Amino acid sequence: MKRFWIDIETRSRCDLVKHGVYRYAADPSTEILIICFALDDGLIKTWHRGQALPPLLGGILAKPPRDVQLIAHNASFERHVLGRTFRAVLDPRHWYCTATQARASALAGSLDSASRMLGTKLSKNRRGAELIRLLSMPQADGSFNDDPVLLAEFAGYCRDDVAVMRELSKGLPPLTDEARALYTANELINDRGLPIDTELCTAALGYAERAAVADQAFLAQHSQRLADREAGDVEFGGEVALHQPGAGNVVPFKDPVAEGVPDSLPEGAFLVLGFFCGKHGAPFRVLYGTAFPASGTGVSWPSLDREPLVVVQGQHGCAHDDRGSHEVQQRPGV
Repeated sequence: MKRFWIDIETRSRCDLVKHGVYRYAADPSTEILIICFALDDGLIKTWHRGQALPPLLGGILAKPPRDVQLIAHNASFERHVLGRTFRAVLDPRHWYCTATQARASALAGSLDSASRMLGTKLSKNRRGAELIRLLSMPQADGSFNDDPVLLAEFAGYCRDDVAVMRELSKGLPPLTDEARALYTANELINDRGLPIDTELCTAALGYAERAAVADQAFLAQHSQRLADREAGDVEFGGEVALHQPGAGNVVPFKDPVAEGVPDSLPEGAFLVLGFFCGKHGAPFRVLYGTAFPASGTGVSWPSLDREPLVVVQGQHGCAHDDRGSHEVQQRPGV
């Protein structure tokens, strides 16, 4: 089978990194500036925007022959951008991706990294990223740069990519039939996409945003009060409770201010200092402390900024552990 190596350079107002190849290729502002191509080991030829398509290039893109394989690095980009004009090349079975070939050989996916890892004689032009910034993206005033000197340099960069891609591919084991079938299936699945209920997604995002605002406002009323108090201070909101080992529940102090913090606690007991939750029932992992018996007598308090062991829900509700149980579980040895 003949191999038709191809690389394109484009420009667009659509951000490729942000929006992906599908939106980029479909964007009305996307234009092909340069196409570089070669058949097998032949001379690399160049087409510039505004020129007539060479017969070889136009013929293969309009109706890819069965004995010709289109080859590109990250071929999905060329397939979709060229497919806007040449619908026949949208079929992924016409394509062979050298980035996939590199990854199948445990190399990096980028042409620059893969060629360096393989040790090819040719290397990717490091000026490319700057040329892309200057010519493929709109300038500050929204216009595109049409500097002929830069465009000529851009064409040289594109030719270099074809040369490097060709040497890289020829230096690697070819994709197996199974790997090619997986590549084609993956492309077809991506092309088909997944149905999404956008109305439901929009409503869910709106609800989440409103809930976040309401809960942050609630927390703001109490967070500073907690920060201003030391462990054992029982004057801030919510209930203060003692959990006895094995009791399976939380026992509130009848008069927390009067009783204060006990001088000693049974082994494994801890104090829940505050019960707070958001207006929508989401528990917050804050506003409580734990007590650790020191050598069986007295109480050793950790700082309140340590990772909580207990999540508490409801201003006068129940406490539960990280696993969602409605009992406060004993955590010995913590």
